[in-house]
This record gives sequence, C-alpha cells and structure tokens, in this order.
Amino acid sequence: MNRKAITLSINFLVIIILSLVIVSLSIYFFTTILTKAKSLASYTQEELDKKIESIQCEGLVCIPINYKKIHPGEFTIFGMKIFNDADSEATFNLNLPCSGVSAENMQSINCNKSISILTHKQVQIPARSEKRIAIGVEAKKNALPGMYIITINVSRNSEPYGVQQIRVEVES
Repeated sequence: MNRKAITLSINFLVIIILSLVIVSLSIYFFTTILTKAKSLASYTQEELDKKIESIQCEGLVCIPINYKKIHPGEFTIFGMKIFNDADSEATFNLNLPCSGVSAENMQSINCNKSISILTHKQVQIPARSEKRIAIGVEAKKNALPGMYIITINVSRNSEPYGVQQIRVEVES
C-alpha cells in the first residue's frame, strides 16, 4: 500500500511541475506577442505605408500603388521612387504620355481634355541615393468616364532608365 501511495504522490508532483512549466511558457509567449504588438501599434500610419512601399519597391524606378479611382473634379497623388545607381549625380528626365479609353463605348479619349498631370519633368539625384517624386493627376470637371493610362518613361542622360505605368479610372 505504501508503494502505491508514493507512486501516486510522485505522479501528482510531476503533473504539478509540468503544469507550472506550461503556464510559465504560456505567459512568456503571451508577453512577447503583446510587446511586439505594442511596438507595431506605435508606428504611425505614414511610417507603416513607407515600410510597405519600401518592400514593394525593389527596382530602380518604382510606383508601389499604381491604380486609383477618382470622380470628375477630383485630384489624386501617386508616389514614385527613382534610385540613382551611378557613382555621380545625375539628371533624370520624365516623359508622361497618356492614353484613355471610354467606359461607355471603348473609344479612345483625348487625355489632355479630361485630365491634368502635375509633376517634375526633370529631377537631380545625388550619387547612390533615391528620390521620391509626387505625380498629381486631376480629373477635369468635364472629364469623360473611363480608364486613363499614364506611362512614365524615365531617362538618365538621354538613355532609357525605367518605365512605369499608373492607371486612373474616372467614374461618373
């Protein structure tokens, strides 16, 4: 009888010790996750957007968000990053041809009559650095509904450097 009582007591102690280990590991993992969540919550929305953009942008020329919907009379902004991989300062030229297609009858639309594109045409970037450029697109009040595709041709010293496209859908 004594032997069974001792075995039962030892089993009970083992279960208690295992329970304490599991509870302490659970508390450790919970506090670790909670501190990580607090550090993530301390970022502002702008900082998170920049981190996401930097993950999405890996090329020399990149536009992380390249599609937006707007209504006639509204204005929107796209962000573009250009990285100068040269060992010296360089001048980058931007050429922005536009094409549009009507939502109603799939006919070609004259972009100049429907939207305005506002950005730098030339940018100086120091060696081995990047520059962020804003590209503003405004749908004029009389803009026809449809999809407008703006192709951004970036050149360095008259040599093609990168091509990106942004799409603006004008809704009525």
